[in-house]
Amino acid sequence: MKRIIILAIISIFASGIAKAQEQTIEPTKNDRESVRTTMSLSGGMQYIDTKGINNDLANAGYGYFSNINYLLGIGVDVTIYDRWIIGAEWDKNNNTTSTINPNLSMKAEMSGSRTMIRFGYNVVHNNFFNLFPEIGFGGNLIKFSTKSLTPDSIATNFPQILQSNDGNMVNYTNSFANIGLGIDFTISDSGNAQSGCRVGIRAGYQIAFSHSWSNNSTNIDGPKISPNMFYIKLTVGFTTKYNHKNDNPNTADTL
Repeated sequence: MKRIIILAIISIFASGIAKAQEQTIEPTKNDRESVRTTMSLSGGMQYIDTKGINNDLANAGYGYFSNINYLLGIGVDVTIYDRWIIGAEWDKNNNTTSTINPNLSMKAEMSGSRTMIRFGYNVVHNNFFNLFPEIGFGGNLIKFSTKSLTPDSIATNFPQILQSNDGNMVNYTNSFANIGLGIDFTISDSGNAQSGCRVGIRAGYQIAFSHSWSNNSTNIDGPKISPNMFYIKLTVGFTTKYNHKNDNPNTADTL
């Protein structure tokens, strides 16, 4: 699956470069005086490295977590002068495994969220197509829990959590840097695409530079999860452009 995601990202970059060679357009004066806002919903998948936590799960008799997280999120982008992009996004993800055996009736679950701020630059743009590389910074919050019907003592490290007969909830957090590529297509019933539906693809690679586990606000030892991650997402939303020179959001660009 990791290879499929890598190939998908490479194909997106390749198609974007080919499109760039065909449709490079210099910004006009109206472009330089415009601001575009896009609100969107997104869904996709993220490759994560679960080897460390799966080793601990296997040693405790559990099953394993998949290395694919499914993402569902929301985002907002502001494009200034049709070139500079500032964006923010939040994604919900989940990844679940089943109980280890009927006698203990224990179940391990992992779910969480991802928040990121992005900065991009439109290297190719016209009324209906945009291609932009981007960088970003953000963090992941992952909640790991075990559930059981038999109470036990409070665990103070990760192996104890896996062996405990009591239910436990611990948090894993990390910070990351991101490098990616985005492609947007605007669907509009007007010829200038000042506003309309926008469909896009986001793909990239995240590099984690810190991580920690905590249980009831106390740091505990635990395995690394997803130090580096690939992801790909589809976005669907609404976009509109405002040209402050004319004070009219429906003013057409001269392209």
